[in-house]
Amino acid sequence: MNHFEITLSAGYASGWGLDKALRELIANGLDGQTRGRWNGSGRFHVKHRNGTLTLTNEQTELNPSAWVLGEGGQAGTGVIGQFHEGLKLATMVLCRLGHKVTMWNGDEKWSPVLEASEKFGGVPILTVKRRIVKHQPDFVIEIEDIDADIVADVKSKFLIFDTDFDESATLRTSYQDGPRVLLQPQYRGRLYSRGVFIQTREDLSFGYELDCEMNRDRTILDEWDTKYEVGSVLAGASVWDEERFREIVLPTFFSEDPNLETAYEYSTLSNSAKFRDMVREYWDEHYGPEVMVAESSSQQQEAERLGLRSVVMNPLIRRVVDTLYTSVRSAMSEQATRVSRELEMSDLASAERDVWMNARRLAVTVTPSLNLADIRVAEFVGHSTSQHEMDGVIWINRVHLADQKSALKVWARLIAGEEGTPGMDGVTDALARMTVVEMSREKEIEEDNELAELIGKIKQFRNSRKEGA
Repeated sequence: MNHFEITLSAGYASGWGLDKALRELIANGLDGQTRGRWNGSGRFHVKHRNGTLTLTNEQTELNPSAWVLGEGGQAGTGVIGQFHEGLKLATMVLCRLGHKVTMWNGDEKWSPVLEASEKFGGVPILTVKRRIVKHQPDFVIEIEDIDADIVADVKSKFLIFDTDFDESATLRTSYQDGPRVLLQPQYRGRLYSRGVFIQTREDLSFGYELDCEMNRDRTILDEWDTKYEVGSVLAGASVWDEERFREIVLPTFFSEDPNLETAYEYSTLSNSAKFRDMVREYWDEHYGPEVMVAESSSQQQEAERLGLRSVVMNPLIRRVVDTLYTSVRSAMSEQATRVSRELEMSDLASAERDVWMNARRLAVTVTPSLNLADIRVAEFVGHSTSQHEMDGVIWINRVHLADQKSALKVWARLIAGEEGTPGMDGVTDALARMTVVEMSREKEIEEDNELAELIGKIKQFRNSRKEGA
């Protein structure tokens, strides 16, 4: 057969232009170089002269199956392209744009064109014409009528061709070429995959070369993949290049505003034992174990009112520190229920004593089984705390003696618990409001249908208990 047809029409991959086609062929060539390095084959060259771009992979030969969709065309050492579509798509696009493409592969010369196919009713599809030539060991692609400017622009998308790229200014994750953190300022926010530029993001503190699965256009598939891959690179770098990670990367993570590296609290990095050890040492040195991490400035202010020290940090650091020390939420909850001062009746103002005694009198009437000796008044660190049980004593917060209803509401909670009132919504409030009605002997019930209904439920429950007894 002196030619073979690939069922790609001229309209396929309509979003691809010259830059994407050339980028894909260069990326494929670099893939071949990476995969062939261990046996000395695949070394890749890019040369532009007199308008012709020449791409060469040394000691590489493609099987004709490289033109079958879904096949990579491996023959000995030649493996070009991750998804096996790059060679076909890029070639078709170049032909569509009117560029002459010639390929030398072993003892064959391939000349791809867009040509009407009799088999497919005259539709122009990619057709590769074959001719036997003298054997040569390298796989070579020549593309004519290419400007130097477009070559320079496409090459700028590859780290390997960037003359400003400093290999030593990276944090690797292994001794092999692969994922790494790019520390040079000009790469901040830039993402590469296997050396090919993908995109620039504003929410990154560093640049990254990843090794991730991409779609046909060589762009990362979704946000989750980006977070996962970046976290994995950082976790690997913290182990492989620990000293420089501590010195350069770690300090940038201790900030309130999260970048992508620190916005995802369940990243691979947060699960790294090495990273957690680093955070512990840094935290102890710069903050101290008594300082906690707040989620927001409002939470920080609330913690300060309770006498707790905290700083606002991003989700990643907050999660790690919370696993190492007491979380600010736990500390605030514990601190809020701490009794700061136990009070005797003589410590209360006259109005407070009246409220307290009236509430006690009603409580005994409603629930005789309450042990009043075990219910006392105190001042709490947390003003919003209503009551707290400690060592068999129930402490009532003094702030709830400001008025009769507040005090009765606290007693109502105790009554509800003692009586075993079912946990229906609003029962506690209804009990409190009912006791107010009973004490004041006002006819609030008639003016509040919701209250009447709730009180009815409570009375029905109490009556059912009496009948059961």
